[in-house]
Parts: sequence; structure tokens; C-alpha cells
Amino acid sequence: MTENFNVFNFEEKIYQHTLLKQSINLQTMFFFKLLFPRFISKLLLNGGNVYIYVKKKFLIQLMFFLNNHSYMNYKTLVDIAVVDKLQMQKRFIIYYNLLSIMYTARAFVIVETDESTSIPSLTNIFESSDWAEREAWDMFGIRFANHPDLRRILTDYGFDGHPLKKDFPLTGYNEILYSDASKSIVYRNVSLAQEYRVFKYTKPWFTN
Repeated sequence: MTENFNVFNFEEKIYQHTLLKQSINLQTMFFFKLLFPRFISKLLLNGGNVYIYVKKKFLIQLMFFLNNHSYMNYKTLVDIAVVDKLQMQKRFIIYYNLLSIMYTARAFVIVETDESTSIPSLTNIFESSDWAEREAWDMFGIRFANHPDLRRILTDYGFDGHPLKKDFPLTGYNEILYSDASKSIVYRNVSLAQEYRVFKYTKPWFTN
């Protein structure tokens, strides 16, 4: 006989799971403070997730620990996100989104860098970093040292520049497209011209 669903038991299980996740993350922060006092610039706990600001020269050591220690078990690199702070000396802020399936916990490792300094590649620790690092290179121009195949992944091979940088010009570059007239791939100058429109700001979905 199937046991009747009890909403109170379900809510209690969710509450216990949340406490377990928070305790794992607090335990994670304790280990970090104890073992890596000079590796880490700052530690934050927000929304049940750990945010770890690490110096880039210690990135490999920290990621290896997170991936292999039995209390961490962050085996999955979900994504790499980049924020471009154009006016800052270290203009790029890189977010590594890590997931521990065993503990249902998430951690964000954060590194800051500039345009000229490379970041250590994590391909020897997380296989998924291969494509994610190529995307960061293609869109922002961030170099990853010791990457096995650092080349463009979203733009075409002849593309010049990195389109998600805030100082990337909107015009002046070439674009590649298929021409129905010549039945072939052609290059032409990027053109963003459009008809002049007067917007009504009180109702921006109406235009003249």
C-alpha cells in the first residue's frame, strides 16, 4: 500500500536538506579559512552559496582541492562567466560555477585579471572547462595558459576582435554571410543602420 503524501513531512525534509546544505557550505568556509589563509582574498556566504575570491596564481591548487576532497566533492564545472569592468585595472572578473552533486551545494570561485595576463587552464581538472575557456577567449580575449586548443568557438575564423568587450566597436569590422546572388560565402563591412524612429517613452512599445 502506497504511503499517503504528507505535506508536513515533505516540508520537514526540505528544511533538513537546507540545513544540511548550509552546514556543508559553512564547513567549506571553515576549511578554506583554515587551510588557505593566503590563497583566498575574500569569502562570502550568500543565498546558501559560497563565493570564493582567489588569487589567480593559486587557482589550480584551490580547484584541485574542491574537486578531490571528500568534504567538498565539487566534481562539476557548470559554466564560466565573465564580467567586463572597463574602467578597472583588472577589468575582467571570472566566475567559475561549481556544483557538488553529492552534497547538492554550489560554489562560485572568482578571479580577477587584466587583458595582458593569462589565467591557468582547468582542463586537467574539469573536462567541461575546455569549451567554456574557448568561449571566454573568443568573446573577451582572456588567455588561458596550457589550454590544449585555445581557438575561436562562436565567431568565424577570420573574425577580428572580441565582441563582448565593452570597448568593442559596433561598426568597422567585417561580417561573414551567405550570398544568394553569388551562391557563396562573402565578407562585408558590418552595418547597423536603421530607420530613424521617434519613441514615446511613456509607452515605449509605440513608435512613429
